[in-house]
Amino acid sequence: MEQRKLSLLWYRFILTMALGCITMLCSARGNEPGNNLGKTISELRQVFPNARYLRTEVNGDLYTDGEDPSEGLSCFFYLKNNRVIEECMIIQSNDGFPKMVYDAWINTFSKYMRVAAFGIGANHMCFSTFSMHIMFFAEHGKNTALLVYQAGGVNNGITYNDFMNKWSKKV
Repeated sequence: MEQRKLSLLWYRFILTMALGCITMLCSARGNEPGNNLGKTISELRQVFPNARYLRTEVNGDLYTDGEDPSEGLSCFFYLKNNRVIEECMIIQSNDGFPKMVYDAWINTFSKYMRVAAFGIGANHMCFSTFSMHIMFFAEHGKNTALLVYQAGGVNNGITYNDFMNKWSKKV
């Protein structure tokens, strides 16, 4: 009888731990930045009604949100098999606005990060199913802030060592 009680307690403990882990994983994924990765072109056009095809490149089919990057803000998307695999937001101007946006992105997204490689003007973060790259550079009188989401994270193929080996050398 006492062994049965111990087995029942052990079973409850394992069940409680499993539920706790599942809850933690679900809440952790919900606490990551949103993006458009995985959306189809139809879903993308609901958010970006002017999205249009530009050309096919090695990364996939390149689409734009229809806005002119020289006017300050624009988004680009790579699609493979009709799904967004990469999303890029670019902000350009000849004033300090891109640097302010870059700083705000770093402050906001560093709170979410799981794995990161930080540097001067180039920051790389890895989440559950995607990687994020936040960059700032100034050249030819233009300041540019870039935010890039790429499919692939720690839950689907990217290991901590691979991520750090790839990005920590580039910062």
